[in-house]
Amino acid sequence: IHNRPIARPMDDSVVRVIGALPTVLRRARGYSPWPIPLPGCRRGFLAVGAHQKSAPALGLEGEAIVAPHVGDLDTVAARDRLRLTCEDLERLYECTAKTIVHDLHPDYGSTRFAESLGLPLVGVQHHIAHAAACLAENHGDLPALAVVWDGTGYGTDGTIWGGEFFTCRPGSIERIAHLRPFALPGGEAAVREGRRAAYGVLRATNIDPE
Repeated sequence: IHNRPIARPMDDSVVRVIGALPTVLRRARGYSPWPIPLPGCRRGFLAVGAHQKSAPALGLEGEAIVAPHVGDLDTVAARDRLRLTCEDLERLYECTAKTIVHDLHPDYGSTRFAESLGLPLVGVQHHIAHAAACLAENHGDLPALAVVWDGTGYGTDGTIWGGEFFTCRPGSIERIAHLRPFALPGGEAAVREGRRAAYGVLRATNIDPE
């Protein structure tokens, strides 16, 4: 009698108490769907997130509804769950997506899903998205300085970005400083294998890795 179909798969939320206050690290069961006030947001934007720790969001008038945590999109099952979660958001809030917002990385599972929908697309650089999300969630005022330390992300110039400083103003965000670029031996493999990145740093600083 317990083998019932799962209508909406949902992970447990992860919350840590910091300074006597609960801080949500992963928003899922009990916390989501969750509205975030977003002045100027228009109805019909669907943001499908990145490839890791995916959590899509649906734009309504003046707010965004953040869906439960979907997770990494390495498997077919996870990508199917992303699609079903987005469909569920649209159905629950009676809002059909008109524009899809996705990460700039062309090989992310979320980017490929966005392209499959056949709707107008808006690509957003990964670390710019982090900066904007932090400002939105914490009701940050502009202008602001955003410092994003989030590993690597596909940049607007086609290179791999990492360690950014942004100035944020109404209607614009500018990358004003960043870590020194260096080669990533093996490309994506260097992101997962630290020794490859270390080799690239040594070569960029003219230190013999041997």
